[in-house]
Amino acid sequence: MRTNPFTITPIHFARLTSELYFRRFWWAFAPWSLLGLYLVFTSPNQTLRIVGYLIAVWPATIPLRAYYLTKSKSKVYQEPVRVILDPEWVLFDSKSAKWKVSRRRIVSVTPVQDCLALCVSFTKFAFVSKAAFETPEEAESFRREVSTRKSPLPSE
Repeated sequence: MRTNPFTITPIHFARLTSELYFRRFWWAFAPWSLLGLYLVFTSPNQTLRIVGYLIAVWPATIPLRAYYLTKSKSKVYQEPVRVILDPEWVLFDSKSAKWKVSRRRIVSVTPVQDCLALCVSFTKFAFVSKAAFETPEEAESFRREVSTRKSPLPSE
């Protein structure tokens, strides 16, 4: 299977990354944000109020931090990228860069906005635009095919 060429802008890449991060760690953001708000409104100590404010506002800083942390990684997606599905690898091909992801290492394929996120670990992932496929059914077929590991991971 081969996709049509697609691009992802750095801003969009940061939005995808931050949404993926929020989806994975929402359970940690909610209690800490509530604790921060609790400290802001109930603490008699000014220092604890400031700490509470910082804790409550911290999740709102994630999109901006995602932009700065992914700026260099997003550059490869600024020129047209084509994805080729191979029995052992998912190959990414552009004019300036070529890289591959072992299908055995892909833990999950998560739909994020208009893309599919191929997650290898919490910090390693690659995006494939759904618009790069001819039909939505082809994108779903790609997701199912990549989600199925061909063999177990080797023991380390």
